[in-house]
Amino acid sequence: MFKRSEKSSNRSYLQTKAGPFTPNELVGAIGKDHLGQSDKVTMEWLFEDENGNVVTLYDYKANAWHHPTAKILWSVGGFDKDTAIRFHEWLKEKVKNSMPCRSFDPTWDKIPSGC
Repeated sequence: MFKRSEKSSNRSYLQTKAGPFTPNELVGAIGKDHLGQSDKVTMEWLFEDENGNVVTLYDYKANAWHHPTAKILWSVGGFDKDTAIRFHEWLKEKVKNSMPCRSFDPTWDKIPSGC
């Protein structure tokens, strides 16, 4: 089980890839991204498992923010591959079981209820 985290992900690095998922699917499954944008990442989430192991999910050079319905292979960062692989399995189930978001608005002001 994973939950949102405020821990530091400094010095974490790419462990595996996840998806492909659309930005809409991820917002519907795990909510709005919360780490902000940079020159190479437009959407990013930070999670931790029950043992406090940190993982990040991000769209390295994929420009997901501007392509809400495009299938993207997402980067999963962290400090160990086992946690990243468990996160990917957890994420696949979350996306599979979530309601589809059909009207993604990059301003995040108009996310349909239930997404």
